[in-house]
Amino acid sequence: MDGSGIIIYLKQFWVDLVDSCQQQSKQQQQQQQWPKSIQS
Repeated sequence: MDGSGIIIYLKQFWVDLVDSCQQQSKQQQQQQQWPKSIQS
């Protein structure tokens, strides 16, 4: 694998990592909103 291939691989890995982190934070926000909507 040449240098550019490694960079592309790292970019793809980083995009997947950030995407999964964003999905987890969205799920946590939805779970936190549930009690608030029930109280109101």
